[in-house]
Amino acid sequence: MKSIWNVNVKEYPSLKEDKYFDILIIGGGITGISICYYLKECKYKIGLIEQNKLFSSTTLNSSAKLTYLQKDILSKISKNRNIDIALEYLNSQIDAINNIKNIIKKEKIDCDLDKNDSFLFTLNKKNKNKISEEYKLYKKFNINAVKIIKLPDNMKVSSGFKVPDTYVFHPLKYCNSLLKLVDKNISIYENTRFIKYIKYSNYYKVITNNNNYIKCKYLIFANSYPNFLFPYLFPIKTYIEKDNVICEKSKNLYFNAINIDDNLLSIRYYKNYIIKVVNSNKLNVKSVNDNINKNYIYKFNNYDIITYDYMPFIGKIDRNIYIASGYNTWGMTNSNIAAKTISDLILFNDSIYKKLFDPYRKIKIINFLNLCSNMFQSLFSFLSSHLCKRDYATIKYINGKKYGIYIDKNKKRLK
Repeated sequence: MKSIWNVNVKEYPSLKEDKYFDILIIGGGITGISICYYLKECKYKIGLIEQNKLFSSTTLNSSAKLTYLQKDILSKISKNRNIDIALEYLNSQIDAINNIKNIIKKEKIDCDLDKNDSFLFTLNKKNKNKISEEYKLYKKFNINAVKIIKLPDNMKVSSGFKVPDTYVFHPLKYCNSLLKLVDKNISIYENTRFIKYIKYSNYYKVITNNNNYIKCKYLIFANSYPNFLFPYLFPIKTYIEKDNVICEKSKNLYFNAINIDDNLLSIRYYKNYIIKVVNSNKLNVKSVNDNINKNYIYKFNNYDIITYDYMPFIGKIDRNIYIASGYNTWGMTNSNIAAKTISDLILFNDSIYKKLFDPYRKIKIINFLNLCSNMFQSLFSFLSSHLCKRDYATIKYINGKKYGIYIDKNKKRLK
């Protein structure tokens, strides 16, 4: 079914001829368009290519929270790195919220921005200690966290707390407004898919699906999963998580919440709807629909890139090549930080978050146990679907359009 965020977005042509740009952005989601916004006044000639339609993937299927209360992520970062890194990450998310608020105010953007309290909770007594650890970190970092025993909808919880100064908004109204602000400064091409790039001494040559090429000095990968960057090992530093998003009729209670239990429940409100994210699973694990109310008005799926140290990869990975990926389900805030960081690196050769999100940072060896497990599961799924006599289904882009491909055990292909 359609996402609740569908709005009319200007359509752009596909690339039909060879081009040169100083900066080429791969990916037409919230990250790509935010980078365009931050670079719109610079002297560089900028191009952007999107393999499908603008904002038609992760951005369209987000629950669109602007919150720094992101499950128990501070506790995880503290244990994986240290407490100072956890504080720096928290500050980056608060900065992102303020950046977006300032853009909305400056540009007079109508995107249904609502101020909310954010709630973190558990329904499982075994997770009380995790809630307590996270709560103590927020208090230590001088955040006005308040313990609660129930949510504003009167649902009782085993343990939980809330924080102030967080928001929700309409992601496509926001992105569409940014698009209108950069439209005259940026060359945009839809249904134009990146195939590969070739490195030369002072420029890159990008090959597209239309058999055209684009020469550029700077190359930015703002498409959520750069699996083609295997030399940089990103495909094995991350895994993909699939979420089910459903929208039901509801009175707006003006709060958002998420639990830390295995049985995910993330909620927010939009006008007369409640938006729930449920049944989060790794991509290679079959989803269970037990928690999905069949009375939904909208239902869609989202796919997120998860990193093993709970922080995104943002920054330079090679001479004039930049990446923004691994948002760990918190794409609305991290897309802004990615756009600001990469634009600062290009314009000023520095950023306050250059070191924090360095794509080459070290990952502790304990996480490689999870990494090996996920790699094995992915490899098993691949071999099972391709070599064994099983039905197989996938999604492919053909001439810029998304198709579902189904191959049965007799190798018959249906599209």
